[in-house]
Amino acid sequence: MFANRRRLAGAFLALAAGLAVTGCASTDEPVAKDTNADELVVGYSQSNNAEPYRAQLNIQLQHYMKRYPKLKLLPITDAQQDSGKQVSQVQNFITNNVDVLIVSPNESAPLTPPVEKACQKDIPVIILDRTVNTDCYSSFIGGDNVEAGRKAGELAAKELPDGGNVEAGRKAGELAAKELPDGGNVEAGRKAGELAAKELPDGGNVVVLQGILSNQPQIDRLKGFEEGIESNSKIKVIKKREAKWLKPDATRIMNQWLAQDLDIDLVYAENDPMALGAYQAAAGKGMEKDIEFIGTDGLAIPDGGIRAVQQGKLVGTFIYPTGAEEAAKTANALAQGKKVQKEQVLGIPTVTQDNAAGLYKKYDFSDEG
Repeated sequence: MFANRRRLAGAFLALAAGLAVTGCASTDEPVAKDTNADELVVGYSQSNNAEPYRAQLNIQLQHYMKRYPKLKLLPITDAQQDSGKQVSQVQNFITNNVDVLIVSPNESAPLTPPVEKACQKDIPVIILDRTVNTDCYSSFIGGDNVEAGRKAGELAAKELPDGGNVEAGRKAGELAAKELPDGGNVEAGRKAGELAAKELPDGGNVVVLQGILSNQPQIDRLKGFEEGIESNSKIKVIKKREAKWLKPDATRIMNQWLAQDLDIDLVYAENDPMALGAYQAAAGKGMEKDIEFIGTDGLAIPDGGIRAVQQGKLVGTFIYPTGAEEAAKTANALAQGKKVQKEQVLGIPTVTQDNAAGLYKKYDFSDEG
């Protein structure tokens, strides 16, 4: 079945004039090249290349796809945070019968119908990172966003033991670090946070910078964060605002909060760019030492979360795995008609000052850029 499909895919693939197609290409609209009979064609619809996390995901996916010589990854399409545009791009991949379709939905609801359409056409579909509102797909690969948020909440509970006393918070963090020698044991992290919150229970004020409100990761991370701070009832979330995952939006909103003279002890941002945007705003007013910042994503890039922890800008972040390695492996299996695991939920390593250097080295893909 899949061999026939790839020949159909090869037939449709009209290359845009003048566009050089390579494994590293990325584009707004689906484009492709003629393929030979031995190639298995994979189409990947990315939600927004402008986000550093998604740019790294693309780099890693291209890297891991090279492990499977028969797989031909078409130029990755960029929906530019436009769900209507992404629906059109996915439909084009479906029309042209790719062997495997990978989708990172910008939003769950709009992308559900085209995913179901692919499913009805027996095109294997990998949902990468963000969910859709149907179970008619081959495999979901992604981290546990509720767990990512919960761990951020637990870290906030540790860092706000007495309403903003940074030194006390740092001691609590050191205590937690002893309980988290590998940075990735969820149960150990939860227990460490609960212990720190119990020992130092006086709380503080938190503001939350949210991704796109309708995104499932945003919903899950906020849910987890609120669960994570439950152990310390004196922690108060005094403001929440949508910053659309973007650093400039986070900087603007943080500047507005600071202009209102809000008493902010800690910023929880649902990704690292927003956390660093808030940090930048605070630094502009000389207040960066008075506030703690927690992010999520943990990219090993010069302006990413791991480096920011090393530099002391973030008190912590969490590596939300891209799933690129697993996606390439799963795509290869699906293209050959093999069964795969329906749900592949990946771990969420915690990044602290103690383990940041080692994690940066482990996840550094700078040679692939």
